[in-house]
Formats: sequence, structure tokens, C-alpha cells
Amino acid sequence: MSNTKHPENLWFNLGLIVIIIISLALGLAYYIDNLSNSKKTEPSLLNISSKTLQIIANKNLKIPNQWFRYDIPTERQIVEKIELVFLLPILDNEQNAYIDVTIEPLRKAQTSILLLNNVYLHQFLPQEIKQINGLIGKPLKDSLGNIGETVFYDPISAKPFTAKCMQGLNGNTPKRCIRTVQISEKLVATYSFDYAVLIGWRQFDVFAQKWLAKIEGL
Repeated sequence: MSNTKHPENLWFNLGLIVIIIISLALGLAYYIDNLSNSKKTEPSLLNISSKTLQIIANKNLKIPNQWFRYDIPTERQIVEKIELVFLLPILDNEQNAYIDVTIEPLRKAQTSILLLNNVYLHQFLPQEIKQINGLIGKPLKDSLGNIGETVFYDPISAKPFTAKCMQGLNGNTPKRCIRTVQISEKLVATYSFDYAVLIGWRQFDVFAQKWLAKIEGL
């Protein structure tokens, strides 16, 4: 029997080993990624002891880690905006609604009530939409930046609840609304939410304030 070694077999075996090692490494990477994703929890008012410091408009805000819309940002960084997610129980079927929240300096955005008085009133079309109890909807004139948009507001309040809504980018996405309110001397919060959330407009700011109250330094 010959003991001659075949180089081609050696290289084949080495290549096979490399493939197995790479496959195992990829499998481990996917496992770790899935494990980290499975640990992600929805935003909550409970268990908020872990917070990250963000500096915005010279204010030091400590925000619960699970509230950040994207990855947890770097600790103690100066930012121009903070993107969060709240969970508000304001739908008519008693389900919770996800609300996207952007906190930024007051100089960056006008509040909805100021826009109502200074801008929207001059762009209203004659017709009215009464789909939400207690709110009147007024379509805006089509112009650059607002096409097919409707402003819903409380007509009998001195400081009316106001939100501007627009159709989704395609027929499969629900209509979205935005509402901007001042939350401190130098900061505003812009809420973005599905149109269906408007049915609970009377309690919207009450529930949102419960979340804002958990942000240290606000």
C-alpha cells in the first residue's frame, strides 16, 4: 500500500474545514442577534431605572432606555433632537397606541396651536369634516408642502387641541397625524400617530404628560 499523500485531497479537506468554521460563526452571529432582539421590550412606564443622559437646549435629560425609537444613543451627548416612542391607551377598543415622539428645541418647530392661529386659518377650504366627536376637520388648500392635508381642532376651546393629518404614502398605510406642543421653556414635542388615535383626543395630552413626567430634568 502506498503512503503517497495527495495534495488535492489536503486542500479539499482544509477548504471544507474553513467552510464549516465560517458557517458556525455565522450561525452564532445570527443567534446572538436574535437573542438581543428577543430581549427588546416595548416602551413602558414601569421598570425605567435604566436611563441615558441626553443634552438638548442646555438641559440634561435622563430618558428610559426602552423609550428610544432606535438604538440607545451614546451617553451624555449633545443632540438637536431626541426620538422616542410612547404607548398610550387611548383607542376606542382599549388597545394601546404607539406614538412616535420627537423632542427638539422650541426654535426648531412651531406648536400646532400657533400654526392654527397664524397659518392654517388662512389656508382652510370651505368644507368641514366631522368624523371625530368634538373636533372639526378643515381641509387645507393644496400648496407646496401640504397636499391632501386636513387640520382637526376643538372649535370651542380657548387653547384648542390641534392636529394636522395626511394620507399615507400609499393606499396600504393609514392616515397619519402630527401634533406639536411646548413641553418646557425651551423644548417642544412633536407627536406622530395613526388617525384612529384622534378618537381619544380629550385624553391625549393627559396620557402623554404621564410619560413626559418620567423624563428627569425636563
